[in-house]
Amino acid sequence: MPSSSEMPHEKEKRKYIRLDNAFPVQFEVVPREGDVFPGISAEKAYTKNVSKEGLCLETDCLTEGTIKYINKENIYLSVSVQTPFKEQPIRTTCEIVWFQKNEDMPAEHYLIGLRFSSILDSDLNLLMKKARKGLFFRFFNRQ
Repeated sequence: MPSSSEMPHEKEKRKYIRLDNAFPVQFEVVPREGDVFPGISAEKAYTKNVSKEGLCLETDCLTEGTIKYINKENIYLSVSVQTPFKEQPIRTTCEIVWFQKNEDMPAEHYLIGLRFSSILDSDLNLLMKKARKGLFFRFFNRQ
């Protein structure tokens, strides 16, 4: 599991500003050589915040297989961020920095901290520009 020391803290000093927003996301675990992970499929989430360094995802609909697998070290996700300002999703590969269950919510609810490992500069710049302007968008209801 990613180190708890890397989980967000109230007085943490950040390298980049975090912009709160809610863009719909679909993600899948990137298979490592020799890994077999039954029960893992594409998952849905939305961004809780975005920075030049990465994303925080929030979801209430992870499969058991995904939960077990993303608790391991050195796990990467293939992430597609759907935005209202670009026809095709923004695609990126991200490393899981931390993963936690959100105990403040009454139902199963998870937060996943991600660091970009690959994203086109043009996509990152567009995402940050639009997030700064407050273009927030939700495609699906949280139930």
